Amino acid sequence: MPSILIVDDEEPIRVLLRKMLEETGHSIFLAAEASEARKRLEGQDIDLILCDVMMPGESCMVIPCAPLPVCNPVPICSSRENPG
Repeated sequence: MPSILIVDDEEPIRVLLRKMLEETGHSIFLAAEASEARKRLEGQDIDLILCDVMMPGESCMVIPCAPLPVCNPVPICSSRENPG
């Protein structure tokens, strides 16, 4: 099964996605921020990155090609609470 890196600053989102994807047999790796995601990419063979766009600090938009010779596919997931 493919390995998936989930990058999201909100732990409940990471846990929910991990649970859903592990049930389908995928290998799941988690990162709470862009720098942690890059470290995971250096140490793991990742097939897919699910990344939250609106995270504090460095944007995850710089992650996909960072240390890798070939860009991974990166579906982007994000939500925003409606303040009104």
